[in-house]
Amino acid sequence: ASGNTIKVSAGSATWSSVITLPSSKDLTITGAGIATTVITCTANPCFRIPNSRTYVISGFEFVGNSGFILHRVDAPVIGKYHRIHHNKFIKTGGGYGSIDIMGEPVTNCSETTPVHPTVLYDNNQFVDVRIDVNGTACSWADGNAQHRLWAQNPRPNSPTGAWPFIVYVEDNIF
Repeated sequence: ASGNTIKVSAGSATWSSVITLPSSKDLTITGAGIATTVITCTANPCFRIPNSRTYVISGFEFVGNSGFILHRVDAPVIGKYHRIHHNKFIKTGGGYGSIDIMGEPVTNCSETTPVHPTVLYDNNQFVDVRIDVNGTACSWADGNAQHRLWAQNPRPNSPTGAWPFIVYVEDNIF
């Protein structure tokens, strides 16, 4: 149910398919801690998280050869956020792994209303993993969606103290 916490016990597991979190629930998903709950991701990405819901993910060690988390699925909603904290992300093999944050969906790159999701990454460890904040899947040449997204007011009609439409990456080790 929305508001529940899902606890994943200590141990190791391999996830071979993408875990798409529901667009109808706010959930907290906790592992038993870094090096204690170890998830090997062979899918790309490991998680797909909808921007319209609140999700908190902590206490995991993720190991994989490409993408780990995609914040995209649907459009951001005021007051809903993602907090990813106290995890470790390790890319295996050559190159870099990624965490992708997009303010989708944009159905037309000339849209006037795209917004950033509200995301906080704090107190994580990243080994050969990058965080990409792309805004939309549109390129600068496809239309004005990217221009409008990066120029938007990060606190539209938000009361003081409300989470703004912005991405924070703080107190992490890269």
